[in-house]
Amino acid sequence: MDNYLIIQTAFLGDVVLALSMAEYIRSMDNDAHIIFVTTRVSEPIASHCPFIDEVVVYDKYKDDKGLSGIWKLANKLNSRKYIAVFTPHRSLRSTLLTKLIASGKKYGFDKAALSWIYNNRIKYESSSHEIERNLSLVRTHWIDISSDLLLPVIKVDTEKKDSICIAPGSVWATKRWPVQKWIELVSQPELAEKEIVIIGSENDEEIANEIELKAGNNSIRNLAGKLSIVESITKIAECKLIVSNDSAPQHFAMAVGTPVITIFGATVPRFGFYPVGQYDKIIETEKELACRPCGIHGKQKCAIKTFDCMNSIDVRKVIDEIKSLEEKLL
Repeated sequence: MDNYLIIQTAFLGDVVLALSMAEYIRSMDNDAHIIFVTTRVSEPIASHCPFIDEVVVYDKYKDDKGLSGIWKLANKLNSRKYIAVFTPHRSLRSTLLTKLIASGKKYGFDKAALSWIYNNRIKYESSSHEIERNLSLVRTHWIDISSDLLLPVIKVDTEKKDSICIAPGSVWATKRWPVQKWIELVSQPELAEKEIVIIGSENDEEIANEIELKAGNNSIRNLAGKLSIVESITKIAECKLIVSNDSAPQHFAMAVGTPVITIFGATVPRFGFYPVGQYDKIIETEKELACRPCGIHGKQKCAIKTFDCMNSIDVRKVIDEIKSLEEKLL
């Protein structure tokens, strides 16, 4: 058995976009035993990837907090030897953990904290998609210069329904299309006869409740804050399509094969975190805004107080994309 270790303990979306690494390793080594280190909140995602054999939780804010926690986790992981360790996460903690792992081959990005620790430093190509960047780590190990994308895979059991999912939340306020826009969207006559499913975390409940309360649509199922991560992913897989902000649900959708329409505001697709499924669509402002993007994650408030990057996106543009996508899916 050939042990390989992947370390990705960033946000949920980042974890999804690292899953393709496991599929690639499996395609190159039939004897591979792939271990994926991630956070407690992301553990269910990695556990539902069919190419990952084992998930190890790095509870970096509680049980594994601080340097002692890193040391403890490293000792646990070092109960076996690894052919290679791949660390797409560029944080100091992940680099230090990688340093302590028993392996002669460690792959990380040149932009990682303390990147000199990696004996195989890979250039972080800012212009590439995040999936391609992550795959460059494992491809280097096999001296593979190809650049084809492998879409991440999350396996859930469900059947498709004629419903539309919306994900109006985000940790970052400037990544959220204004709530009034969502209300107007689900109130459009084109959606009046369709079941609209709202998903999100507990932090998104206030937004979801306002949409449900004020929308002129009696076919809304508000599930925000009521589902686990896997249940949310299953619901996305069940829906015909999803409209999402630039947040984790767009990546969930890509991993279960549900077409996604992603609305970009403060952030931009060129950062490399956009959906790349066959029918996926990106919507962003047509205005030339000198302030955009305002950060890799956006901000909690619009610095110039206009929020033009989101306010200028017309609801009818989203409706037109929904209609176009529905026609393609017939």
